[in-house]
Amino acid sequence: TLGVRRLKEIINVSKKPKTSSLTVYLTGQATNNAEQCKQVSCRLEHCTLRKVTANTTIYYDPDPQETVISEDQEWVNTYYE
Repeated sequence: TLGVRRLKEIINVSKKPKTSSLTVYLTGQATNNAEQCKQVSCRLEHCTLRKVTANTTIYYDPDPQETVISEDQEWVNTYYE
């Protein structure tokens, strides 16, 4: 499904998301500082999509195995192998 359920939750602003986990890899000083890690976690806990996106575009792929986004074709090919 290529993440369609998750995208639907995001677009519909689901009140009870089924897949509400996120893995964040920190860089710099925060990687070795528990207090900084906690601060980052607290800031992200109630972060909206608007705060972390510069722009959005929706593409429709009528054939999921042939994407209209050329940069994604290799990933799609790997997914369907």
